[in-house]
Amino acid sequence: MLYKFINAITGQKTSDVGHSLESQTSTINEYDFQLPNGLVVTLADTPGFNDYTSDGGGKSDLVILKEIGEFLKKKYDEKRKFSGILYLHNICEPKIGSSLQRQMAMFKKLCGDDPLKNVVVVTTFWDETESLEGGIQTETELKTKDKFFKGLVEGGSKTREFQQPLSIVIDLLSLDPVFVEMQKELAQGKAVEETSAAVELYRELQELKRQQKRDVSELNMKIEDMKLANARDRELRETLEEKQRNLTAEMAQNNSDLRNAMVTWRKQVETDAKRQSLELEAIRRNEFKGDLDLLKVMHEKELMECQFQIRSLMDGDSTAEYRRDHLEKTTEDLKAVVCSLSVALEKLKETHEKEVMERLQFTGEVKKLRASAERWADEEKRLSRGWEEARVALDSRVKSELTCAFSMHGQVTAELKDSQETKEKLLEDLEEARSKVMQLNEELAVSRKLQEGLASKLSSQSHENVLGLETAQKALTDTHLELENVKSELASCKQQNAQMGPPPNIKRFVKDIVVEYFPTEAAVTPGYLEEKNYLSSNINEGFGGSHVYLYPRYTLLYEEAISGLSLIVQDNSDSSKSDLAKGAGGKYRYLDIERGSDTDATKICV
Repeated sequence: MLYKFINAITGQKTSDVGHSLESQTSTINEYDFQLPNGLVVTLADTPGFNDYTSDGGGKSDLVILKEIGEFLKKKYDEKRKFSGILYLHNICEPKIGSSLQRQMAMFKKLCGDDPLKNVVVVTTFWDETESLEGGIQTETELKTKDKFFKGLVEGGSKTREFQQPLSIVIDLLSLDPVFVEMQKELAQGKAVEETSAAVELYRELQELKRQQKRDVSELNMKIEDMKLANARDRELRETLEEKQRNLTAEMAQNNSDLRNAMVTWRKQVETDAKRQSLELEAIRRNEFKGDLDLLKVMHEKELMECQFQIRSLMDGDSTAEYRRDHLEKTTEDLKAVVCSLSVALEKLKETHEKEVMERLQFTGEVKKLRASAERWADEEKRLSRGWEEARVALDSRVKSELTCAFSMHGQVTAELKDSQETKEKLLEDLEEARSKVMQLNEELAVSRKLQEGLASKLSSQSHENVLGLETAQKALTDTHLELENVKSELASCKQQNAQMGPPPNIKRFVKDIVVEYFPTEAAVTPGYLEEKNYLSSNINEGFGGSHVYLYPRYTLLYEEAISGLSLIVQDNSDSSKSDLAKGAGGKYRYLDIERGSDTDATKICV
């Protein structure tokens, strides 16, 4: 989004800086543009903290802080102050967490309390919000919560929507330029690692490291809990499946045993009934056969006697007495036979009645057996219905339990899948956290080495600082003496001809700029200009052929020092050279150094 901001102001086509979630600003870039009133403004784009790229690269916050520190130190040395600081925030940011809180804490330490009035938080991507009310609610939350922008707002910072970037810049230019806190700390000789922003970064990194350790511990506990839950679910599922298999096998075995028992019992009943019937039939057959054989023998005997009697009668040979005796005998025999037959018939009748009774008894027993068989069949049917109902109920219960088990299994599987995804995500976060921790450890090791080096350097420089302080005090005394000399020389210069060039080695103080003349370039002692930290050495055509050099000098005596004298350095088309002119006393002149410095368009009155 910053590239749109820069394009909207400068009209330049810059790269897509910070448009996506990935940071594409890897270096500090400066963009100059000119306002309609002629004022040149510089926009500096710096890499954001929490930098990352899709390939796992990116710079750590400490490296980015060092680069920003070097940039701020350079601008401080150039005496260039900041009219404003823009902080761009995506209003559609899906997650607002600890990273933003860490950035805000470090950003406040970097700026300091007083420069917060020059900070503007610009909210972007309003056109991509789901609703305007949601965006306003998010903005209100950001401005009212301590861990976000509340500290900036309470410190005097403003919040603006990304609508008119140029108006935001113009409003910032109306404020007094400032040096941020980190610039002041670096100017005091502190290293980047010793600044308040770096200390806050170290504190946040240590807290992040502790939080990551807690997260890893909680993750391991959750993984162990999920393993135990999975083991319990697996045991429960195996137990239910084993119960189902046992019940199914038991039901099948009971049904098989019942069917086999009923078949065996029916066969046994039929076999016993058939055997008894055959035995009775065989007994009756044998008895009837014996009776028939006896009757047959007796019938044949009677038949033979009758035939004999018939033949005797027919022959006439027998006498009446013989016939009478024979008939009596025959009659007696017949009576005996009849009696015997009667007895046999009685026995046969009794036997028949007994057989009938036995048959009736057997028939009753058969009926009883049939009734028992029918009762057994009914019992079998009842048992079958009971077993079927039990099987259906058991199947229903088992199916219900299986459905519940499958539901639980599906739920457990889904939870296991979710837990697996969570585990994978946590493992990815853990791996990323480990890489960050390793990177942080490396940075901490580097910072420790730097701190040790700084400590040794500070200890070695402490003595030099004491000597430097004494030297500075001596130089200050010399400066006061030199100032008195300059005053006397200026007084003498007023009496000289206006056409003559300024005397050599005369220094004039114009606000914070010292103008120093040398008759020739060779008159400059080697290293002198570097020691004075001069602003420009390209002014090699001065008034009266003298060489003019400018370097910063702080003094409160400039009004008295330049009394009655006026200077102008004109910025012509050839910006590498300027002419020095001497004007009449009491007139207004301007000192105009090249654009881009922090001393342009300084109006002086002499």
